[in-house]
Order: sequence, then C-alpha cells, then structure tokens
Amino acid sequence: MSGTADAKTRVREYWTKVGDEILRRSVTATGPATIAGDDTPFQRYKAIRCGELFSGLPIRDQSVLEIGCGPGGNLMRLAALGPRRLVGCDISPPMLTAARRNTAGHVPLVQTDGVRLPWPSASFDLAFTVTVLQHDDDPGMLAELLTELARVTTTWIYRVEKSAAGYVRRPVEWYASRLRPLGFTLADERFLRVRSSEVASQLARRWLPHRHEGAPVSRAISAGERLSLLVTKPLDRVLPARAGLCRMTFRRNDAYSRQ
Repeated sequence: MSGTADAKTRVREYWTKVGDEILRRSVTATGPATIAGDDTPFQRYKAIRCGELFSGLPIRDQSVLEIGCGPGGNLMRLAALGPRRLVGCDISPPMLTAARRNTAGHVPLVQTDGVRLPWPSASFDLAFTVTVLQHDDDPGMLAELLTELARVTTTWIYRVEKSAAGYVRRPVEWYASRLRPLGFTLADERFLRVRSSEVASQLARRWLPHRHEGAPVSRAISAGERLSLLVTKPLDRVLPARAGLCRMTFRRNDAYSRQ
C-alpha cells in the first residue's frame, strides 16, 4: 500500500479502538457519552467551553458538514442552532454508532476513508473540523482532505484545532497557507481560554501509566483534575491565550469562486 493508504488504515484502526471504548463507556454512563476520547473532568470542561466557539456562527438555515464528528457531541450543539441541513462523517464505525445514538438518528451520518468526501462539489455552505487535523501526521492524507474540504464547501470553513502546541504542532498560518490556494482566506482566529487547565492536565498525565485513549481513567486521576480545575478555571478566564485550541475561520475568496 502507499504511504497515504497506510495512514488511512492506521487512523481508522486507532479511532475504531477509541470508538469501541466510548461505546463500552456509554453502557454505564448516566448521560450520553459524547467525549471523543478520554472522559475526564478536564475534557468535559473543555467540551463545554468549546461549545462557546459555535455561538454567533451563521448556522441557521444553512447546510452544514462536520468532518470527524466522533460520537456526535458537536452535532448535537449544531442541530440546536437551526441548520437547514446537517450531516456528519467519520472514519470510525463505532464512533458513528455512538453519534447515531446521541443524535437519535436525526442527523445523516456517513463513513469515509478519512480523505475522500462522497458529495458533489459545493454541497455545503459551511464545514467544520473540531480537533481532527491535529491528529493527522501524514502530509499526503492531510493535503487530500483539505482539497476535498474546500471542494464541497461554498462559503465558510471552520477549524477548531490546536495551534502551536498539541499532537501535531501547526500554527494558524500553516493552515492558512494550505487553504489559500484552494480559494479560502483566513478571516479570523480565536483562541479558547482553557490554556491553564490544559497545561495542568498535560503535566499530570506525564506521571500516568500508558493506556489507550478513551479507556476509563482512575478515580484518583478524576479527583486530581477536579481539584486542579478549582484553581485553573478562574485563570483561564483572565489569562490571554495565544496557543492551544483555536477556532480558525476561513471564507471563500469571491474572486476564486467566480473562476
């Protein structure tokens, strides 16, 4: 297989394992299991704060696609904003099973190979990725996905990804330089203020035994995160953030769209 084909297989296998963990977790959960990874106090806090990045976006009456929808937590938020059409896709079958449960079957869901998108050009007004591309370390796979994303989207692309720090370190300009030739210009960037809590969580995890993402965490870990959040959450609100989770807004260039 080619390098990109190998990367697709690796990504699918990894997120299938994470999806299986989420499905197992949902059996004992008191509410829907919507965290696409570790379910800890920090991750739940970050998911709630991440929801703030959807406020004010032009979702109502628009056609919207989320790439890498995971167990459907973001689809639930987007559905509440009144889109005319909402679709999710993911590379992982168990993730789609979880998303189908969490959205009660009301949102069409499609499995992809992680690159090709099975829709005609200009099918959606807006497209989202939320903490998806930061996991992708294969240049060929990422280039193909960005091209596909630009192809199916008419107006807005929103990426909520880690910038300058994270799984794969890419500054905002890196994404801007790749989307510019595809007809999309960076219009805005907004960092989510969870940096203090994130750093505290990362430091604590250095001392933890290795475990697969999505697997249950110990009560000691959860208790430690709850205690640290008492200190870091107030700091998140006041300290400036220039790294970490960032919502990047890209708009289709009018001159490009007329070509």
